[in-house]
Amino acid sequence: MCPRALKTLSGGAAGKDTVGRVWRKVKTDWEAWNAHPLGDEPIVRLIFDGTVVDVWFDRKATAISLLVVISVGADGQQALLAVKSMGSESAETWRKRAR
Repeated sequence: MCPRALKTLSGGAAGKDTVGRVWRKVKTDWEAWNAHPLGDEPIVRLIFDGTVVDVWFDRKATAISLLVVISVGADGQQALLAVKSMGSESAETWRKRAR
């Protein structure tokens, strides 16, 4: 996470304790979102799409491939259902990892 983002989230300096606290909060929210049941939500369409995003590690941009799954409800409302790191963009990788 970039220092500017951490400073914004923490309201001040971004030290080791801040990083740990922000990560625990984000991880807890992420796990709750992933566990959200979908049984009561009528889904009329699923959209699977691949995308590549740049993330920064040690001041160097690294491209990662993601599979994104979006649902469309009967009312047209869209919801993000899943994001999965795919490792690479090769067809073989997608066949293995998308199961």
